Amino acid sequence: MTVEDDIVHEVQQSLSRCTIHGKFFDRFCANFKAAHIPIPPLAGRQQKFLKEDLARLVMCAGDANLAHQGGIGQLNVPPQLSKFWIDALLATVRECDEKFTPELERKWRIVLTKGMAAAGKARLPA
Repeated sequence: MTVEDDIVHEVQQSLSRCTIHGKFFDRFCANFKAAHIPIPPLAGRQQKFLKEDLARLVMCAGDANLAHQGGIGQLNVPPQLSKFWIDALLATVRECDEKFTPELERKWRIVLTKGMAAAGKARLPA
């Protein structure tokens, strides 16, 4: 089952507003590190993968067939870090999207969860 198109569209627009913010991926990395967990720093190439993976996760939530085209998960986030990953991502969205609301956060969580499930990547945050 996929997420309704209007929810996916809202999250895609939120992601677009965030990525216009030139520091989105740097802020995400800082927020993820702030969780006081041992993670390696994300280099520029890994940030590119993050951007691609995030866009693909959002798309996969609306179309499960996309999950099987060109796989996601270049960053190999271990499952034990998934809560921290999602929390850091949403904290960053909160900082960078001027239209962020609790309802939009709920939609982000739905999309991330469904996108990851559609991709079938247990090693990605759930």
